[in-house]
Amino acid sequence: SGGTLNAAPGAFAGGCRWLALGEDALPQDESWLAPGEAATAAELRYPKRRTEYLLRRLVVKRAVAAVTGRAADSAALAGVEVRNAPSGAPYVYADGAPLGMDVSVTDRAGWAVCV
Repeated sequence: SGGTLNAAPGAFAGGCRWLALGEDALPQDESWLAPGEAATAAELRYPKRRTEYLLRRLVVKRAVAAVTGRAADSAALAGVEVRNAPSGAPYVYADGAPLGMDVSVTDRAGWAVCV
């Protein structure tokens, strides 16, 4: 898990931003998920895969909130949905409309990073 540090925001030269979150950043409930995300999470049988799925969604939503100035409370995060193209690439909808923001996300060893 992420230990005592559970969020690490940063920026690269040229304005590229990133956010890392550890598993301990996951909220206790799932009210922050969009309905489609909640349905997908409910179908994931293995706890490890489910945790990875939730952590990837959370890091993207919090990164989007930070970049766009959206609130990061559960209700606001539920209005942001992370979807996947047939290729697997993530894309983001906000309040039911495409956000038009490129994101990339990865996870490893209890951490997820969004660029």
